[in-house]
Amino acid sequence: GQGISVLTGETGVGKTLVGLRLAFELQPTFATAFLSHAAFPTRRALLQAILFELNRPYNRMAEQELRLELMAALKTLIPQHQALVVVLDEVRMLTMLTSNGMPMTRVVLIGNRDLEERLADPELSAFNQRICCHVDLEALTQADSIEYLRMCVDIAGAHPDDLFAPEAFPFIAKAADGDPRCLNHLADHSLLLA
Repeated sequence: GQGISVLTGETGVGKTLVGLRLAFELQPTFATAFLSHAAFPTRRALLQAILFELNRPYNRMAEQELRLELMAALKTLIPQHQALVVVLDEVRMLTMLTSNGMPMTRVVLIGNRDLEERLADPELSAFNQRICCHVDLEALTQADSIEYLRMCVDIAGAHPDDLFAPEAFPFIAKAADGDPRCLNHLADHSLLLA
């Protein structure tokens, strides 16, 4: 319930999917805003994006008006939700908004591993002090990759052994090197070619 959470990992390991799933799982308890990128040129643009996700007014407002609108939105959300969780796929001001000493927002920042290097910048020390959880999403193991492929085929309504030769899953898993996106593409193309 305190601070900022950070999720990092190599490209293609499923960070965005984990972020979307997190936002979905938190919805009964928290209001959520999933922002699919962090390329906001100004604080004003970030505030507008959050307000848009909350279905609140955001056009033709100065930055201070946007902050006040966000505060008003949070005050109306808090009776039904514990807080607002902002999942930002790839922000210090948001974590400073409190009510009765409790933060009204939670931030989950998602990015590639170079995000760790950017966060290490001394200019971001105040931001870093607010990070309470940092998880690095690693590539799947060979066994996890095979289990993942079998599960995907099973969920699609087929039996894995009916579609793939016994050596296919280990071969695809080795070629994808634990990258779920690669696993999906290789398995899909294998089925299309077959």
